[in-house]
Amino acid sequence: MQQLQTKRFPVWATLATLVVFVTTALLGVWQWQRAEEKQLRLDNIEQKQRSGTLSLSNILTLADPRDTRVRVNGQWLSSPVFFIDNKVVERQVGYDVIAIMQTTDGLLAVNLGWVVAPASRQQLPQIELNQAEVSVMGMVQLPVANKFITETAGNDKVNKVRLQQVDLTLMQEIVGQPLLPLVLMASDVDGFQPRWKPVVMPPQKHIAYAVQWFGLSVASLAVYFFAFRSWRKQHD
Repeated sequence: MQQLQTKRFPVWATLATLVVFVTTALLGVWQWQRAEEKQLRLDNIEQKQRSGTLSLSNILTLADPRDTRVRVNGQWLSSPVFFIDNKVVERQVGYDVIAIMQTTDGLLAVNLGWVVAPASRQQLPQIELNQAEVSVMGMVQLPVANKFITETAGNDKVNKVRLQQVDLTLMQEIVGQPLLPLVLMASDVDGFQPRWKPVVMPPQKHIAYAVQWFGLSVASLAVYFFAFRSWRKQHD
């Protein structure tokens, strides 16, 4: 009995190989699905861009207004102004600045773009908004709150609020009035650097990751096969 047990191929090696194979294969499938999702969104963006620029009233009637180009006319509220924290551009720490615009369709949150942060963490950038009626072009985004981010809203002054993410529910509580359920990502506001991209990682990169994970799956089986064959030769 002891002799038969010593000749049995280690069970732990089989189990370890199985775990590695299944895990890497699932990761490969996930990355491949992400590539398909990104490509589908890019195709939708291209199709929407061919539709031209819509008005805010038209945008609000769409089932999926994401990534649609829109021009909005309105006036900025003097306060509050929101600063989305920890936005890095070219190794400089800064903020995405969100102002509230009064439009004929309601109050709209507009991401003006990025500004560099002051040297002191205790201060927020000085922002001057034109109080005359303005026209802003941009793309529509539907922000989704990240549940893993603990919101820490802090005020530098009464009219400035630092946030860790775009949270329309919290923002409208601070504003004291309902906000439209979307954010305009402005592309042409002087003094701000637009940096938003609807698709950060292209489909090709997800496919490359998927190939790597599938390669590791095959490699784990190959290692197991050669290890098993070597063990058989030693015990035959």
